[in-house]
Amino acid sequence: MGSMLVQWMDSARSVNPRMARPPGFSIGELPNWTRPESRYSESRNGRGGHGVASEPGPSEGDSLPVSQKPIVYIVDDDKGFRDSLCWLIQSCEIDVECVCYASAQEFLDAYEDDRCGCVIVDVRMPGLGGLELQQRLAARAAAIPVIVISGHADVRTAVEAMRSGAIDFLEKPFRDQELLSRIRQAIQKDEGGRREQALRNEAAARYALLSRREREVMRLVVAGWPNKDIGQRLNIVRKTVEVHRSGAMRKMGAVNLPDLVRLSVLLEGMPEPLPVAGPGSEDSAEDTQPPPD
Repeated sequence: MGSMLVQWMDSARSVNPRMARPPGFSIGELPNWTRPESRYSESRNGRGGHGVASEPGPSEGDSLPVSQKPIVYIVDDDKGFRDSLCWLIQSCEIDVECVCYASAQEFLDAYEDDRCGCVIVDVRMPGLGGLELQQRLAARAAAIPVIVISGHADVRTAVEAMRSGAIDFLEKPFRDQELLSRIRQAIQKDEGGRREQALRNEAAARYALLSRREREVMRLVVAGWPNKDIGQRLNIVRKTVEVHRSGAMRKMGAVNLPDLVRLSVLLEGMPEPLPVAGPGSEDSAEDTQPPPD
């Protein structure tokens, strides 16, 4: 059963690369909005204990304050396993804080989604197990990555864990290098998700400053409409279109059209805020298909 599970996981990772490496933020850089590289990327040059290919550990002066370090939450009813796993992580110079819990409920009672990190949880424990913990986190809309481990693995449990959002499922005993690699990937994934959400929140705050007409013009601009056609669609003169277009770009912090398109991508799926007071119209611009030639 163990070899079958390993083969299934390897096959799944080859089909779905996100299970092996978290997806990057792919819409490009935004003006004046930087995305610092993760401190937890794996280096091509092997370094560190336990044969782990890792980045050079931070120097004494480079270490993050405890309040800013990512947290690796270890949830397992076996105290010996919790202690040894925490020692392993800290001995390999991963600049994180380890916090251990003896039960899923204890973790859920204490967890606050205010710091980057990941959860390592045993699938079978007294009371709530690892799969139930995943469900509780999902109900809270907590997106922290979860690594599920088990000493009694089967394909069905692994499939259920992955479908519930686990970034990986490891069968005990596992190699130190494999677990540490997954921890780094999980932290990178959480960092990237939090950065993306911060960008989305910033874009939404800027979009809320636009008047109704500026939003109408912006939607048509990013849909590929030229100023002349936008004027005809909204029944305004071309000069007025240019004024609203300029105002939208300035308020959104976009220096060119590609920037405005990227910002509009960030806004997809977010609720429409009320427009600020200013020149506007009740005319609808929902139909953003370019007019026929």
